[in-house]
Parts: sequence; structure tokens; C-alpha cells
Amino acid sequence: MSEPKQKVANFLTDLIIYTSTLLRVDVAGLEQAKAEEIGRKLADVVRQNYGGANVYVPKGTSLDAELRNNAIFQDFRGNNHAELARKYGCTEQHVYNVIRVITEAIRKSKQGSLFDEH
Repeated sequence: MSEPKQKVANFLTDLIIYTSTLLRVDVAGLEQAKAEEIGRKLADVVRQNYGGANVYVPKGTSLDAELRNNAIFQDFRGNNHAELARKYGCTEQHVYNVIRVITEAIRKSKQGSLFDEH
């Protein structure tokens, strides 16, 4: 098998393995046969929808940061900045910024602006 074909086969096999492992161990506690069936179906969907296309899969660092920031906001209790900084491996200043930015975004989404043009 040529190297590109081998990489594709490895990717689809890994997708099946990762999906079935997540479903068995981390998420739903499914039995192995059912988890592998779902993994194969997911690999088929990916293959049928993206087969032959050059697909770039980003590392997702901005998604990771957004998820972490949302978790910080959800865990915020009003006076636990230092605790959150330790828990999420960031500075207290970052925690303050996250709380400020998300609070402002929520306020804007609910309140609007006096200067919005309609």
C-alpha cells in the first residue's frame, strides 16, 4: 500500500478505535461490539462526506482556550480568582479578564446599546 493510502487507512482505523474507546470508557459505558459499530459508522460518514478531499484538521487551540474560559466562568463564585487560576493553570489576571469579557458579552446580548441603528 502506498504511503498516502496507508495514512488514510491509519486515520480511519484510529477514528474507529478512538470513538469506540470513548464510548466504552469515557462516555456511555457501551459494550465493545456496539461501540466499535458506532466507530465504524462514524468512519464511514467521514469517508463518504470527505473522501478524496484535502481536509485540514486544526489543532483547536482557540477552541480549547474558549472551553477553558467558559469553564472558568461557570466555576466563578465571586471571590475565587486565585483558586480558579490554580485549577486552570493560568494567572489571576487572566481569570479577572475572562470574567470581565464574558460578563460584558452577556450584558450586551441581553441589554443592547442606546446607539444601535435599526
